[in-house]
Amino acid sequence: MLGAAFTVLPACGSTTDDPPANNGGASGAPDATKGAAVYSSNCVSCHNTDAAGKEGPNITMSVTAGIGSWTFEQFTAAVRTGKDKDGKTQLCPLMTMFPEINDASMKDLYAYIKSKPISDVVNKGSYCGNL
Repeated sequence: MLGAAFTVLPACGSTTDDPPANNGGASGAPDATKGAAVYSSNCVSCHNTDAAGKEGPNITMSVTAGIGSWTFEQFTAAVRTGKDKDGKTQLCPLMTMFPEINDASMKDLYAYIKSKPISDVVNKGSYCGNL
């Protein structure tokens, strides 16, 4: 059965861990404003403006319904390779991977997602929510 092979979680996911302080934004600190631009270009169409899910799943920092238990490294791997937080399981096969997002932009993106209100509503997304 196809559903057993995939865990449906964030295309742009992570945790309450702060990304490393260096190499993000102009000042070296992650910049949520710059992250908003990355999110708008790559994530919003599937995860919605509130990051609580649409075609893609909830990627707010909720530990029960989103990616709040993910580390920054797991988030980065998910965005770039499409792997779940275990580093092995493929996320939804329809999820676009973004290996071109550089380290500074990834930190900015993570800061932006962390700035969104947490939604504890489970939303696995309409694309792969039934897998």
